[in-house]
Amino acid sequence: LIVPDNNTKYTVSGETLTLSDGRKANATVKNEDGYATAFTNWSPTSGTITAATKVVANFTRTANGYIATFDSNGGTEANPKTISKSYGEELGTLPTTTREGYTFKGWYTDKTGGTKIEATSTMPASNVTYYAQWTANKYTVEYNGNGATGGSTANSSHVYDEEKALTANGYTRSYTITYNYNGNGTENTTATAKYTFKNWNTQADGNGKEYTDKQVVENLTTGGTITLYA
Repeated sequence: LIVPDNNTKYTVSGETLTLSDGRKANATVKNEDGYATAFTNWSPTSGTITAATKVVANFTRTANGYIATFDSNGGTEANPKTISKSYGEELGTLPTTTREGYTFKGWYTDKTGGTKIEATSTMPASNVTYYAQWTANKYTVEYNGNGATGGSTANSSHVYDEEKALTANGYTRSYTITYNYNGNGTENTTATAKYTFKNWNTQADGNGKEYTDKQVVENLTTGGTITLYA
């Protein structure tokens, strides 16, 4: 305000400052994202302007509270499911979740892609949802000849939740039988007894789960190595 003389008095009432000549000034609240701002008072609250005078409108600014919700995106429910913090405050310890056959990558701003958040990430100026992202586990199928006398079968690599055929059986099993005529003048003879591959089994005694040769399989285990027996 431009004051016409050096003896102008003023008073305040609420957000309004009034000069003795009737002119007024109002303290206007300007809210910023993430904050609630409120007028507090004028200081000083009254006086006479005798020279350049500074009268201050005081405000309080408080960070708003918001909720971050955590979507496990196929995993077990996040623990905890929500975190409540004020705008700009670090999220702190993030929730935990698990998913069978998968390794947890972290919490992100989108179900795919997006930006990874950390414990030091801060609460934005709105409620927000973060999503778990996962990496499917890889596992190995090892093939055991279980008494085979020849051949081999290469291990196969698989990814959880993806279908893939088992390696074709390469094992053989056969025995040579000798017929001994015990010196009666007839020359000994031999014959070969051959076995036909039946199937793969998760147990060597055949009492586990069966799989046919080259069967397309999925999720035989959640990770590591599983052995199939001929």
